[in-house]
Amino acid sequence: MERNIELYDVGRVVTGPFKAGYSFIAEQGDKYIKNADALERIRAFHKDRSLGIDQEAFNHLNHAWVQAIRNGELLVNPAELVYRDVGPRFNLVKSRGDSVVLLTSGSVELTELLLGNECRYDNVLVGEEIGDKNKPGTFSKVWDQLEGKVSAFYDDKRDVVVAAEEGFKRAGGNPNIYLVDRENKINISVDEDIMFSGITVISSFNELI
Repeated sequence: MERNIELYDVGRVVTGPFKAGYSFIAEQGDKYIKNADALERIRAFHKDRSLGIDQEAFNHLNHAWVQAIRNGELLVNPAELVYRDVGPRFNLVKSRGDSVVLLTSGSVELTELLLGNECRYDNVLVGEEIGDKNKPGTFSKVWDQLEGKVSAFYDDKRDVVVAAEEGFKRAGGNPNIYLVDRENKINISVDEDIMFSGITVISSFNELI
């Protein structure tokens, strides 16, 4: 029997906001990021998350974080960063014989540093290789790359889950899609794209156990 795959975004789904990382780069970014335009976009995003951050800028941020963590200048505590419901959720999925694949705008190395030994997963897909998560075509590509085995996808961004639903359907897939609203900020009653879709809003993985 082929294993199904549950696909999880990392930031604000598996881990809480990496505030120390953004603050560090906002203050010492010139030491690690030589691309002035990218650093400006990162600092703007740090001040106002509604601005979003493009993949190119995040690539610079990712490399800076890895270097700073390796140098011991940026400290990370996975036990505090990883949400407490993540380990049990991943264990449950794997106990069924299914796979856990993470989706990140960062890198495999950064993911390992942030998650430590707090949870077990099988693979990591990185944004630099798969593309912009706001575009349906990215999820069509992911569906094909994972051989149509995706049974569920979890992300914290409304535009991403809408893009995922469309992209998976274009590729012939129909996995369960979850908008993980950790802070209960989503008002489903005024968001028709969510209300009339197959997207399920949850605030914790405990709701699924």
